[in-house]
Amino acid sequence: MLSNTKSKSLFLSRNVKERPLEFCHLLFCGQVPARKPDLYRFSSKDSILLIYTISGKGQIETEDQAFEAEPGSLFLSQGKSEYTLAAITPAWNFNAITFEGKWPMALLAEKGGKIFKLSPASQSPALVDCICSLGHGRNEFSPSDREDLFFAKWITDILVEFSLLGVSTETDKKRVTKAIKTIKTMLETNYAKNLTLDMLEDEFGVNKYRICREFKKEYGTSPIQFINQRRIDRAKELLFTTDQTVTQIGLAVGFENINHFINTFKKFTGTTPLNYKKNTAPILQELYYPSQSTGLPR
Repeated sequence: MLSNTKSKSLFLSRNVKERPLEFCHLLFCGQVPARKPDLYRFSSKDSILLIYTISGKGQIETEDQAFEAEPGSLFLSQGKSEYTLAAITPAWNFNAITFEGKWPMALLAEKGGKIFKLSPASQSPALVDCICSLGHGRNEFSPSDREDLFFAKWITDILVEFSLLGVSTETDKKRVTKAIKTIKTMLETNYAKNLTLDMLEDEFGVNKYRICREFKKEYGTSPIQFINQRRIDRAKELLFTTDQTVTQIGLAVGFENINHFINTFKKFTGTTPLNYKKNTAPILQELYYPSQSTGLPR
């Protein structure tokens, strides 16, 4: 949570003439040089806040959510929310735009309250600059002004890109979630194969670092740790149910290097495969596989 320092009322509506609320109307625009420890508060009850971060980092916080804004990120508020803004780095410079209109409010009531990192090809940063440059120093906004038509068009273009980013992000999230579940099944059933993160990246079209991050988020462990645990579990079974050598078992569960197998086994169990077979295996064999020790039919 943000500390209770003196706050500033930053985003004030200018003197706005009567206009049809169905349209998209600009209220305020300009660059804000936020500095620690100042706080800035904004209510989106009747208008929308757009923030494009130029440099530094800042935090945008609601009652139950916090967003970190970094250079190149775009934030749009959700209707009927209170926002507190504060610099994370000593200086946080951003362009701020507030506007209103029925359809933007309706759109962002569902899709707003999110932050996106824009791609280098995005047109939104240039559009934000145009809005802030053209609106700088104006104290009155009128729907009859030619410039206000440009404002409406540029804001609309930004909202369209924002909406498409939301759709593509949601689609991508579902695709990655499905891929992570499939990867888990693959690791469970193909643990003896030489699977690598590069192979998984090529197979599923998901960056290997993202695979690791999302897999750990979902299952509490990395893909490498997961497959090694599966291999060691199978190796323990083979140690107390077969007469295979340690080398044979290591190869059978996917370890091409015997020293790697022994070191990994010790890391997971605290002992070597040979000591495990001598000291632990007979007890487990009697407990789980009595037919092999008593000669009873299986």
